[in-house]
Amino acid sequence: MKISSKDQKAIDHVVELAIFKPTPEQRKLKAEFWLAYSDGPKGDVSKLTASAVVSITDSSAVESWWSDPDFKSWFLKEKSFEYQVEYLAGEALEIIHEIMISADKAGDRLSAAKLAVEMAGKLKPKTDKTVFADQAIASMNQAELGAFIARLSPATKEPS
Repeated sequence: MKISSKDQKAIDHVVELAIFKPTPEQRKLKAEFWLAYSDGPKGDVSKLTASAVVSITDSSAVESWWSDPDFKSWFLKEKSFEYQVEYLAGEALEIIHEIMISADKAGDRLSAAKLAVEMAGKLKPKTDKTVFADQAIASMNQAELGAFIARLSPATKEPS
């Protein structure tokens, strides 16, 4: 069953009405609250009040938002950021899939396919791994370390 673009717009509109979309100010306040709350004593978050949030964040704006049940529900979900990231990752995979299937240019399809395979961990990205000159020091025993230091130390070298 194929959904027409008109139907898709209607579905998108209904979803938009059903899902709370916080403002940037609300997202900032939530982040500030949860960072401070995670460092303090824990309590039952379902019993939080607007005045408790104000006492932690020093922002009285929350008092006008608190009566909105959608705001309150969103605000009290500590892990909503992680959920949103997972959701967006799924959306990104859908976009990559769509590009792989329907992009006009073969190079775009190939790039999308490579990205999908990399994301799945099946292909190592082409990046140079930094190797430090002293990386071997960590695995040296005491005798090897002593010889290494003696070899590099100017005090033990004879004058030329």
